[in-house]
Amino acid sequence: MDGIHWAERQWWLLGALSMLSSIVAVSLFPAVGSNTEAILSTLATLQAAIFAIVFSVIVLGVQLSASRYSARVAATFTSGRDYLRTVTVFGASIASSVLGLYFTTFSGPILTVYVITCGFLAVGAFLTLYQFVDSILEKTTPEGVITLLSERLQPDTIEKEARVAADDPTKPDPFLAIVSTISSLISEKDRAAAILGQRMLKNRLEELFVESEGHLFEENSPLDQSLENLLSDQLPNLVEESLSQDLKPVATEVPETAEYIGSKATENNLSMPFQHVVKGQTDLIDGLGFDGPEESVRKDAIDTVESLLGNGIEQELFEEAAIGVRRLGWVAAASAMMRSTGQISKVYTSLLISTFPKFLSKALNKGDELTDLRVDRWLRVHILDVSPIQKVIGSCYGSMAELTSAAIRFELKTEEQFVNWNMVGNGWTRGAENLDQSELESMAELWYGTILYLRYIDDVSPEHVMEDFDIYTSHRLSSDLPVRTADRIINGSLDPTSVIDFMPGSVDPVELPLTGVKTPPVEGEPSFTEWVQSQRHLLDTSRRSGMYGSVDPPFDESDDED
Repeated sequence: MDGIHWAERQWWLLGALSMLSSIVAVSLFPAVGSNTEAILSTLATLQAAIFAIVFSVIVLGVQLSASRYSARVAATFTSGRDYLRTVTVFGASIASSVLGLYFTTFSGPILTVYVITCGFLAVGAFLTLYQFVDSILEKTTPEGVITLLSERLQPDTIEKEARVAADDPTKPDPFLAIVSTISSLISEKDRAAAILGQRMLKNRLEELFVESEGHLFEENSPLDQSLENLLSDQLPNLVEESLSQDLKPVATEVPETAEYIGSKATENNLSMPFQHVVKGQTDLIDGLGFDGPEESVRKDAIDTVESLLGNGIEQELFEEAAIGVRRLGWVAAASAMMRSTGQISKVYTSLLISTFPKFLSKALNKGDELTDLRVDRWLRVHILDVSPIQKVIGSCYGSMAELTSAAIRFELKTEEQFVNWNMVGNGWTRGAENLDQSELESMAELWYGTILYLRYIDDVSPEHVMEDFDIYTSHRLSSDLPVRTADRIINGSLDPTSVIDFMPGSVDPVELPLTGVKTPPVEGEPSFTEWVQSQRHLLDTSRRSGMYGSVDPPFDESDDED
């Protein structure tokens, strides 16, 4: 904006000088005579030569600079007002000098004024060219390119280019140029510029969310397709590129950028951008390795997804949050299953003690008129016609169970403790207490039945597995839930083993729930049903005393008769 104001002042100044010079020249030299043709010819030739040389150099420089970042950047340099103004001024100046050659047979004050005007117009053209060159040089710096691309990402421009790209696959996506440029900056290990690019991008997306109409973000719309490509694919890919260049600060900026974008989408109640951000970050969790920097970025991505899903539930984006909650548990379980000895992370304990129980509590508090489902329907909420809030609750259970199963299998494989089982037990307890206070009897029984199954696995597993696992089910549980659950397991009407027994992290549980290889973590004596029979009288005794303990006596065959 300052450059535009200076250009305007420059032309006012040149106009005033031209008028003053014309008055003086006409007073002193009424007729320029035979010099007119030479002056105008020199002006036209000189301007044409300078214009051709300078613009040739500029074109070459822009091409070299653009190839350094992205071939798609080149057109951006000539799309602004500076380029159009420079070409227009130079064209007008050269044309006026050439046109004056046809009037050299005339003489007098008018011709003198015309020649002087052409001279000052040429001066103005040279100044304009200087400013244009200076502007181009500034734009070819990493920060200049990022700023230039960011300025082009105005909401109306993004919407227009997204529509064009959707209709014509040969046209570039509106975000492709800036993402390609950030990628090139990462390749050059320009940390500051790469981070600046991400921050510019998230600011432009915030403007897009605020200023654009909601229907433009509907599923499969041109803008939705562009955002899906950006948020689910292009942005997470920057992490891999950054880590390959040992640029951890740039990699960690990606989850921060995603969290900011997702939070703005949530604030504006835009479900599809929110869903794309969560999917991109859960895919990132799944795809990273297990060394120091990658593990650190994974933790950041998990924190980002946790924050976004919590906000999504608060803003009642239940459908999208349910998918995110279930995918988070799935990819976390897959990550646990792929780990080897020594590759331990505390983040999984946090997911089981805090994250999923917290999501469950939020969902229960948001559901004013919750209705219960049969257990088999709770396990398949994503492929059934149930309410979005029911999908969130079912997803919380599925993720808790799948990740717990993965932790057990890791310890069986490596003989290393993977999570703090005492704290994990607290997480399961919190969920049971919250469900018991709701009207969801079947889900409460499924949850508590899974607790019994985990206690069974703890009993029949080697000592190093599930060490210190304890369930402190307090007096806040209703008096009959433990016994009611045990009775249903014994009579075969409740099977809480399904999610635990399926191999964790295999088939997408959103699209194909309870699909894959069913392999119990342990197979020992007694069977789970027999074990529950042996515990029933303890649960009944605890019910009468008002507490539900967690210490089990050794199994005794005589207990079957109770």
